[in-house]
Amino acid sequence: MNFVYQKEGALSTEDCLKVLDFFEKNSNEHTLGKVAGNEIDSNIKVSTDLRMDFHDECMADIILGKAVSIGVREYMDFCIGINALDTPWDVDGSYNLQKYNPGEGFKQWHCESSGYDPDSMKRVLAWMIYLNDVDDGGTEFLNQDAVMEAKAGKLCVWPAFFTHVHRSQVSNTKTKYIATGWAKYV
Repeated sequence: MNFVYQKEGALSTEDCLKVLDFFEKNSNEHTLGKVAGNEIDSNIKVSTDLRMDFHDECMADIILGKAVSIGVREYMDFCIGINALDTPWDVDGSYNLQKYNPGEGFKQWHCESSGYDPDSMKRVLAWMIYLNDVDDGGTEFLNQDAVMEAKAGKLCVWPAFFTHVHRSQVSNTKTKYIATGWAKYV
């Protein structure tokens, strides 16, 4: 078992398009993608990001929040050991919508609970939803010798720790859109 949960069709194509449209219509709030420690380093990651919060309850939050909530509950059934944790955790309210133009990506191997950022040390799980199909733009896991294909509506959940070091597969031909966030100790 590699502890990477994948669910095709967590979002419909129509809902993916609604979230993409929301992202593009809010370009005034876009920022350059940041890495751990809140820094911009184009040698590591190049993206256009939109910081979101489920508590804002905009259309994108409602669409994604339902899918993430269901997916994390399903992960708890998929990986029953997580239910044995005696430290409370929950899906973090903050998340990112991200756009990777051709040639862009999170190119460096990394995990989601990096030592650079104290807040990231609280992360238990990472989640991601692909918002469009990108044949050569999935996510590669080092220790699992596995690749998650970028298919619109696919939800992926995995441990945030060093066991699940990963990076983008950079597409040189197509733009990739994702929504991504974490579950954290509370």
